[in-house]
Amino acid sequence: MESDRKAIRVASQRRRPYIYECHAGLIDGVIPVFLNDKPILFIMFGQFLCEKPSEEKFKMIWERVNDLQIDEEDLRRAFFSLPIFPPNFVQSLSEGVLDIMKEVIKEIGETRSGRKAGEFSRFDGADNLKAEFEMWKAQQEWQTLFSFKEERKLLSLLRWGSNEAIRRAWKELAENPLSLFDFAPQEAKIRLWGIITSLLSYIRIFPAAEKIDLLKLSLQYALIIEKCQEKEELREAMNWIVEDILTLREEKRWQESLVERVKSYIIEHYNEEDLNLERIAREFKLSPYYLSHTFKRVEGEKLWKYLREVQLARAKELLETTDMSITDIALEVGYSDTAYFCTLFRKEVGVSPARYRKNIVKGKRA
Repeated sequence: MESDRKAIRVASQRRRPYIYECHAGLIDGVIPVFLNDKPILFIMFGQFLCEKPSEEKFKMIWERVNDLQIDEEDLRRAFFSLPIFPPNFVQSLSEGVLDIMKEVIKEIGETRSGRKAGEFSRFDGADNLKAEFEMWKAQQEWQTLFSFKEERKLLSLLRWGSNEAIRRAWKELAENPLSLFDFAPQEAKIRLWGIITSLLSYIRIFPAAEKIDLLKLSLQYALIIEKCQEKEELREAMNWIVEDILTLREEKRWQESLVERVKSYIIEHYNEEDLNLERIAREFKLSPYYLSHTFKRVEGEKLWKYLREVQLARAKELLETTDMSITDIALEVGYSDTAYFCTLFRKEVGVSPARYRKNIVKGKRA
């Protein structure tokens, strides 16, 4: 941990990302984030190499960690499968993350009244002074509560630990900024988003992450966090995000299983008007972006399109086999607006619902 402490001190002094070799010989990095000229969080990333792994390098690492009761062959396999990134790429990427953080803080650090987070107004009166003091005290407490040791533990578990162990570590780490939400909501959001950014930087080691636009995903998460107005809403959003990240550790068959369960859920609830991507994502405790991306990757089509196909297939079945009115059929498949249903049907099928029924009847007579 001493190398991490030193890295944080150096990054704070330089106010720029600092890339370094950890005690085990792997490459780590820290990105300092400042608010009102004060360091408020440090994004930790790493556990990769900047050069091709060698037997000599492995022996050096083994000598440093062989007292940790780690199986040598397991460590060897892990070491030789580590990702390799050129030093220039790592530095450029970390600088880019810092620039993004500055922009995000600029956006979500402004309150509805136009004041920036951490800038307290000056009012007369004991009550207002007391409130300001409580907010100031909360900020100081929040900064003290930050523990990069806990964050490093979470990053380590992300590679080696079970999903349940990761959830427990996440709950412990996230509870501190969440507990300060009532006093300093913007700072709590920034802190949580910083942790998520660390996790997203780290999950590049997983094969599934290669097909995910992590920059786009992180911006989606930033928007989700920014929209949260209540502590419990923010906690639920954090849990969604962590579940997203956990799924990236899983095999392809897990994703296929997820999509099959989503398809079954759609078939069961297709006739409910409020069925949409956001509701389905909540049901499966995932973010809408990740669920949509996974569904398209496995099925080759977007989730909303599959939902529409199910609804229209049922509508055609009812047009063919019943005398129900077009309005009743629209309601049956989840559309309270008959005109919109007819427009959609014509666009997707090529004819109106009434014409479709007539063609079916005519075909049967022939």
